[in-house]
Amino acid sequence: MKRVFISSTLADLEEYRVHAIEAVTQVGLEPILFETMQPGLSQKDVSEIIENELNQSDIIILIIGHMYGSIVPKTGKSFVEIEYEKAKKMNKPILVFLARDDVPWPPESIDIDRTQVREFRDRIIRSFMFRKFSTPEELSTKIAESLIRLKERIQGDEIAIAKSESKIKNVKIVRLLLSSPGDLFEEREAVSKVIFRYNQDFLERRGLFIL
Repeated sequence: MKRVFISSTLADLEEYRVHAIEAVTQVGLEPILFETMQPGLSQKDVSEIIENELNQSDIIILIIGHMYGSIVPKTGKSFVEIEYEKAKKMNKPILVFLARDDVPWPPESIDIDRTQVREFRDRIIRSFMFRKFSTPEELSTKIAESLIRLKERIQGDEIAIAKSESKIKNVKIVRLLLSSPGDLFEEREAVSKVIFRYNQDFLERRGLFIL
């Protein structure tokens, strides 16, 4: 887990994005943002770059304020919503952070017609666990905490998978020895005794004794 794609509107959340970048960097990961890409590209080029960057990212951070953002022609959807939909189709882990709606926000950071952003926020709320923020500092703290927890969970899953694979290999080795030809007679006898002793211990721990 290395690359983190940060998705949000730009004009209203510029300071918040700066703090998001700092949080990602602090936990040892690489932040990826759309505005760091080459300017002056066509809509098709931009779409392909976004999809490629999302595909190569391990985690997507979705920061939603009170503005819907720039609309992509022919789709009627914002860049942020398109990034979200692409990430969802790729089954990428998505960490969602919503700007609080119960604290004052600058008027210039709120859509006059809030229909689209409200519908988008509602869809996200119905689909994901999320954390709310009201200041750039609070957002930074919550992003760092969430990334650390996600890293620990992923590492735990990887360790569990590795242990499971190791057990499967051990069982295969035992089966191979027990079904091997006669030139491994002594090894087969040793393995059989170990298995018998293991089975006896298993029964004794449960209060069962074979007389």
